[in-house]
Amino acid sequence: MQAGDWPSTVTGHVVIECRIGQVPGEKMIEIKKMVEATIMPAACTGPVANNIHGPDEYVAISLALQLIKVLAVFILKWCDGPASS
Repeated sequence: MQAGDWPSTVTGHVVIECRIGQVPGEKMIEIKKMVEATIMPAACTGPVANNIHGPDEYVAISLALQLIKVLAVFILKWCDGPASS
């Protein structure tokens, strides 16, 4: 993954590269669609923060808990997804 020009700035562009194997009988187009459907929503997920990069930066606990639930569902679906499809 490559993103941003400097560690303390918010990036406007991200490049993700990876290698994905496939077992006989799987079609690469199906794998590509599954990866894109999984990565795209996850790439822009996060709680709303206030006073970002300031000395009193914070995230509301309710929003952090909401994000934890979203990530938990994502992980469960990712781990079980291909086998149950």
